[in-house]
Amino acid sequence: MTRLDAGISSGEGQGTDAIPTVGEVCSATFTTVPRRRRVVEVAHIIATRWLSAVIVTEGGHPVGIVTKHSIVRDVLARGYTGMEVTVGDIMRSPIVSIDAAAGVDQAARLMAATSIRYLAVTKEGHLVGLLSHYHVARLLPGLIGQAAGPRAGRSEGTREPS
Repeated sequence: MTRLDAGISSGEGQGTDAIPTVGEVCSATFTTVPRRRRVVEVAHIIATRWLSAVIVTEGGHPVGIVTKHSIVRDVLARGYTGMEVTVGDIMRSPIVSIDAAAGVDQAARLMAATSIRYLAVTKEGHLVGLLSHYHVARLLPGLIGQAAGPRAGRSEGTREPS
């Protein structure tokens, strides 16, 4: 796993308007598959469990990630059936991680800086969750409202009724 740091303060300890931590919003349930598992088997797991991604492991340690998108792009679009390809062949590696105590704003900046949609969430070096761009997007309306302050939704030049 690669631990990258966006160098951003999460705003922890700043009262009730503090930005949520990654650990508070990530999915604590995630699926892992061994590196040698055939893509066709993993595609079946992804489809039947309605997943977007699985974490690839080797010796019990996370080494990469496979998404629905990577199966389409790296297997199907290239003419393979998935029978002859393992997830180790197509996984994105190393997997990028972020500490569970980091703020969601830090995670969003890290995702944007690295052009990735999923982060492994760790606590004391152990994998504890998976954060996706969907988790971050669901928080945007509230975060935008906090940043805009009390004048949010008003446009300049409009008057309030008397």
